[in-house]
Amino acid sequence: MAKIILGAATALEPDIVSEQYMLGRRRTIAESSTTAHEADPELVHEIYELLEGGSYEFFQDGVESEFSRKLLQMLHRHGRDALEAIAEYLFSAKASPDVASETLRRVADVSDESTLSRRWQILKDSLRSQSPRVRDGAILGFATLDDPRATSLLSEARTAERVHELQVLIDQVLTQLGRNR
Repeated sequence: MAKIILGAATALEPDIVSEQYMLGRRRTIAESSTTAHEADPELVHEIYELLEGGSYEFFQDGVESEFSRKLLQMLHRHGRDALEAIAEYLFSAKASPDVASETLRRVADVSDESTLSRRWQILKDSLRSQSPRVRDGAILGFATLDDPRATSLLSEARTAERVHELQVLIDQVLTQLGRNR
């Protein structure tokens, strides 16, 4: 089942295939960054341990935690392999909503253009999570990416969203993205 989910999750959003605009800079995505990729089992285990251990931390908005530092180190060191392990964990039944939300925020913090399409897809898929906390993390992740092409995704998410606080958050991010056009 995880392979089916991962395979579907690697399908790239059509309007971001050739170029990315992040923080005012044009980025080109290599085609190889959109192909299916399996992570090293040892790395998957290490990521799972980190993410499961994160459930014992208290996360505060805007405050870097030990968990977030370690997660960013793993992402910088292992790139796409770490993302695949993270995606496998996030889309499993094991993921704590708080840890998933914090992970989504940190995934957006990475400035590695070779993993941008995969990070985008993970955020996009998380907008449809059953957990409001996970959707919150995905919305904030798109705010961090600051890419106006997320507007249509967030507009669709806004239409489907039933939690008022998340509707307001999406409106704020849409306003932010509208200023960056």
